[in-house]
Amino acid sequence: MPAAFAEAMDDDLNVPQALAVLHDTVRAGNTALARATPKRSGRPFTRCSL
Repeated sequence: MPAAFAEAMDDDLNVPQALAVLHDTVRAGNTALARATPKRSGRPFTRCSL
């Protein structure tokens, strides 16, 4: 959990700010996955752990 999320929730339950932090975190993750797309196959890189 990003520290900014916890800070927003501690700030009198600042839910809009907390959701913005989650949105930015997911966007950063999606960008990282998109950049890891193999050039030859064109398939997106995915990681799965069981």
